Amino acid sequence: MKRFILLYDCPIKKCDKIWLYEGLRKYADVKLVETGVNMTYFRIARKFQKIKLGKLAVQILMYRQALKALLVSSKEDIIVAWCQDQGVILNSICKTLRIKRKIVSFCWIGLPNKRNYKKIEKCLKNENFIPIVNNKSLENEFKELFSLTSWNGFYLPDVFDDKDEWFEPNFEKENKYVFSGGVNNRDWDVLMSVAKETPDIKYIIVTGKDDIKNKKMEYNIQYYQELPVKEYYKLMKNAFITICPLKENKVSGLINLIKSIQYGVPCIATDLDVTSIYYPDEMKKVLLYSRNDKENLKNIILECCSFSEEQYVIITRRLQKQLKDNFSPEQNVEKLIQELKRRNL
Repeated sequence: MKRFILLYDCPIKKCDKIWLYEGLRKYADVKLVETGVNMTYFRIARKFQKIKLGKLAVQILMYRQALKALLVSSKEDIIVAWCQDQGVILNSICKTLRIKRKIVSFCWIGLPNKRNYKKIEKCLKNENFIPIVNNKSLENEFKELFSLTSWNGFYLPDVFDDKDEWFEPNFEKENKYVFSGGVNNRDWDVLMSVAKETPDIKYIIVTGKDDIKNKKMEYNIQYYQELPVKEYYKLMKNAFITICPLKENKVSGLINLIKSIQYGVPCIATDLDVTSIYYPDEMKKVLLYSRNDKENLKNIILECCSFSEEQYVIITRRLQKQLKDNFSPEQNVEKLIQELKRRNL
């Protein structure tokens, strides 16, 4: 490989995936192609969603960024796009202009809708295109949906942020509460039902705007919408436990699960393929609940809230060890480099 051309979906100063840039630099030169704006693409889409210009603005910015990447690259380079849409756009431009480029595209977190089917199919049938999935079951799902005889993608799990601090578990909380937050794929109905049945436990819930509509909040729920990132993580750090209630076996919300453990706060999660890998076997029955099982979730919350200090500390440290031993950024970069070498790229 000559060098890497790297595209993030946010300004480098606001990027929490800087580990990829720093990791790749240990193996080859890296040329960073910036977004050219001071907001993440996600924030732009959310900010202008009411006037239906957010997605269009993001598309235009992504095309501009992709064109810049193609202009500064050669066929010996490997273009690495952090998000799926960037990878798809790069592949589309290459097909249109008949340019050959090697493309690695991260964040293939789900199957496409009908509108994007053809674009995705072209990517998956391009031998120079490597989609990165963070859910192993997606490999077979993509193969089945697109009738692929072989899978050109690669699996890398989500990892902890090595630029963020690790905190010791703190049992003595000044204000004991359960925290849950996020935007996509959250099972708020189940969590709200459980909160109603556990009135002695305080909950703090943070969602995107209008993610919970026409919901009358119980008196033990403190509810916020679209909090600034610093405030969001401060609430997470100060929680006694956190909950990651997911509807489907999709990779969404894992940053909450991983950050919570990193901050020394045990996290209860839906028992899915994408979540269970972060829990040692002896902790799965303690902290994972069956999807849509309200009683199971309620019992786990009650049990966690009655932990002794010794239990709390032992469980949290065991979760942190699992994360440090198996889900570091360095491990992911090493796996990616070895795979690229195996393919002679």
